[in-house]
Amino acid sequence: MDDHLPAEEIVGKRKSVEALLCMHYGHPVFAELVDFLGHETALEFIEIFGGTAINIPSIEDLQKMTRDYEIFRQCQAGTKTTILSKRFKLTPKRIRSIRDKIRKILNET
Repeated sequence: MDDHLPAEEIVGKRKSVEALLCMHYGHPVFAELVDFLGHETALEFIEIFGGTAINIPSIEDLQKMTRDYEIFRQCQAGTKTTILSKRFKLTPKRIRSIRDKIRKILNET
């Protein structure tokens, strides 16, 4: 058997490939990706990102970053830390920490 099958043929042999990937990675992520995106889009995704480790944020992470960015934005607009701490139910120290974290992220890009 040829070790270098075309991607389309690999997806066509989904059941055996899915089983191999599940055994190798310990979960059925490949199969879920194909089910979610469809074969063509999954192939494009794999061509672009194949071999790349991707950390997908949770909904909670997205909500927290949205909150943190809003805190940063309001700090930049001049809202006092004490007001923000009451508004977001966080300590003033935590508000400053969030402000500094977002500032650092934005300065790194």
